[in-house]
Amino acid sequence: MNKAAFPFPLIVECLSPWEIAELEESKQLYRLVKDFVFVSKEHGDIVIPSGFVCDTASVPSFSKAVIDNDSPCILFASWIHDWLYNCQGLCGGRNLSRLECDEILREAMDAAGASELIQVIVFDAVRLGGQAVWDS
Repeated sequence: MNKAAFPFPLIVECLSPWEIAELEESKQLYRLVKDFVFVSKEHGDIVIPSGFVCDTASVPSFSKAVIDNDSPCILFASWIHDWLYNCQGLCGGRNLSRLECDEILREAMDAAGASELIQVIVFDAVRLGGQAVWDS
Protein backbone atom coordinates (compact mmCIF):
# COMPACT_ATOMS: atom_id res chain seq x y z
CA MET A 1 0.00 0.00 0.00
CA ASN A 2 1.41 3.34 -1.06
CA LYS A 3 0.77 5.60 1.95
CA ALA A 4 1.50 8.72 -0.12
CA ALA A 5 -1.38 7.81 -2.46
CA PHE A 6 -3.77 6.99 0.40
CA PRO A 7 -2.73 9.38 3.20
CA PHE A 8 -5.82 8.81 5.37
CA PRO A 9 -7.75 5.71 6.47
CA LEU A 10 -10.93 4.59 4.75
CA ILE A 11 -13.63 4.88 7.41
CA VAL A 12 -17.06 3.59 6.44
CA GLU A 13 -20.25 2.36 8.04
CA CYS A 14 -22.80 -0.15 6.80
CA LEU A 15 -26.22 1.25 6.01
CA SER A 16 -29.05 -0.34 7.93
CA PRO A 17 -31.58 -2.53 6.12
CA TRP A 18 -34.10 0.28 6.49
CA GLU A 19 -31.80 2.83 4.85
CA ILE A 20 -31.09 0.39 2.02
CA ALA A 21 -34.83 -0.19 1.51
CA GLU A 22 -35.45 3.58 1.40
CA LEU A 23 -32.90 3.82 -1.42
CA GLU A 24 -34.72 0.95 -3.19
CA GLU A 25 -31.56 -1.16 -3.27
CA SER A 26 -31.22 -4.85 -2.55
CA LYS A 27 -27.47 -5.10 -1.87
CA GLN A 28 -25.41 -3.93 1.08
CA LEU A 29 -24.40 -0.27 0.86
CA TYR A 30 -21.74 1.65 2.76
CA ARG A 31 -21.34 5.31 3.69
CA LEU A 32 -18.10 7.23 4.15
CA VAL A 33 -17.77 8.53 7.68
CA LYS A 34 -14.82 10.84 6.86
CA ASP A 35 -13.54 12.31 3.62
CA PHE A 36 -11.38 9.81 1.73
CA VAL A 37 -8.44 11.04 -0.34
CA PHE A 38 -6.53 9.47 -3.20
CA VAL A 39 -3.45 11.35 -4.42
CA SER A 40 -3.12 10.65 -8.13
CA LYS A 41 0.28 11.24 -9.71
CA GLU A 42 -1.38 12.82 -12.73
CA HIS A 43 -4.56 14.38 -11.32
CA GLY A 44 -3.58 15.35 -7.77
CA ASP A 45 -5.92 14.98 -4.80
CA ILE A 46 -9.23 13.29 -5.47
CA VAL A 47 -11.42 13.81 -2.42
CA ILE A 48 -14.52 11.75 -1.81
CA PRO A 49 -16.72 13.60 0.65
CA SER A 50 -18.02 12.04 3.82
CA GLY A 51 -21.59 10.86 3.39
CA PHE A 52 -20.98 9.36 -0.06
CA VAL A 53 -22.75 6.00 -0.37
CA CYS A 54 -21.69 3.11 -2.58
CA ASP A 55 -21.78 -0.66 -2.87
CA THR A 56 -17.99 -0.90 -3.34
CA ALA A 57 -16.66 -3.17 -6.08
CA SER A 58 -19.28 -4.97 -8.13
CA VAL A 59 -17.40 -8.13 -9.00
CA PRO A 60 -19.19 -10.62 -11.27
CA SER A 61 -19.56 -14.04 -9.64
CA PHE A 62 -17.54 -15.79 -12.36
CA SER A 63 -14.48 -13.70 -11.48
CA LYS A 64 -14.63 -13.97 -7.68
CA ALA A 65 -12.10 -16.82 -7.77
CA VAL A 66 -9.53 -14.28 -9.02
CA ILE A 67 -10.82 -10.95 -7.66
CA ASP A 68 -11.55 -10.47 -3.96
CA ASN A 69 -13.71 -7.35 -3.66
CA ASP A 70 -12.88 -7.22 0.08
CA SER A 71 -9.15 -6.95 -0.62
CA PRO A 72 -7.77 -3.46 0.12
CA CYS A 73 -6.25 -3.29 -3.37
CA ILE A 74 -9.78 -3.54 -4.81
CA LEU A 75 -11.79 -1.96 -1.99
CA PHE A 76 -9.84 1.31 -1.75
CA ALA A 77 -9.73 1.76 -5.52
CA SER A 78 -13.44 0.97 -5.93
CA TRP A 79 -14.42 3.89 -3.68
CA ILE A 80 -12.41 6.24 -5.89
CA HIS A 81 -13.89 4.79 -9.07
CA ASP A 82 -17.49 4.77 -7.79
CA TRP A 83 -17.15 8.43 -6.79
CA LEU A 84 -15.71 9.41 -10.18
CA TYR A 85 -18.53 7.58 -11.99
CA ASN A 86 -21.11 9.08 -9.61
CA CYS A 87 -20.03 12.61 -10.55
CA GLN A 88 -19.23 11.56 -14.16
CA GLY A 89 -15.71 12.90 -13.80
CA LEU A 90 -16.88 16.37 -12.73
CA CYS A 91 -15.16 16.74 -9.39
CA GLY A 92 -12.64 19.03 -7.78
CA GLY A 93 -12.67 21.42 -10.74
CA ARG A 94 -11.89 18.57 -13.14
CA ASN A 95 -13.80 17.34 -16.15
CA LEU A 96 -12.48 13.80 -16.50
CA SER A 97 -13.52 11.47 -19.30
CA ARG A 98 -14.75 7.97 -18.57
CA LEU A 99 -11.43 6.61 -19.83
CA GLU A 100 -9.52 8.90 -17.44
CA CYS A 101 -11.72 7.71 -14.54
CA ASP A 102 -10.98 4.10 -15.47
CA GLU A 103 -7.26 4.88 -15.70
CA ILE A 104 -7.43 6.43 -12.21
CA LEU A 105 -9.01 3.17 -11.00
CA ARG A 106 -6.02 1.29 -12.37
CA GLU A 107 -3.59 3.78 -10.80
CA ALA A 108 -5.39 3.43 -7.45
CA MET A 109 -5.29 -0.37 -7.64
CA ASP A 110 -1.56 -0.20 -8.36
CA ALA A 111 -1.02 2.17 -5.42
CA ALA A 112 -3.04 -0.17 -3.19
CA GLY A 113 -0.87 -3.14 -4.18
CA ALA A 114 -2.93 -4.99 -6.81
CA SER A 115 -1.00 -7.30 -9.09
CA GLU A 116 -0.66 -6.43 -12.77
CA LEU A 117 -3.03 -9.31 -13.63
CA ILE A 118 -5.77 -8.03 -11.30
CA GLN A 119 -5.34 -4.49 -12.65
CA VAL A 120 -5.75 -5.72 -16.24
CA ILE A 121 -8.80 -7.86 -15.45
CA VAL A 122 -10.59 -5.12 -13.52
CA PHE A 123 -9.65 -2.37 -16.00
CA ASP A 124 -10.85 -4.44 -18.96
CA ALA A 125 -14.08 -5.31 -17.12
CA VAL A 126 -14.96 -1.68 -16.41
CA ARG A 127 -14.06 -0.70 -19.97
CA LEU A 128 -16.41 -3.40 -21.29
CA GLY A 129 -19.25 -3.04 -18.83
CA GLY A 130 -19.02 0.44 -17.36
CA GLN A 131 -20.70 2.54 -20.04
CA ALA A 132 -24.24 1.82 -18.80
CA VAL A 133 -23.29 2.83 -15.25
CA TRP A 134 -21.54 5.97 -16.52
CA ASP A 135 -24.65 6.93 -18.52
CA SER A 136 -27.11 6.32 -15.65
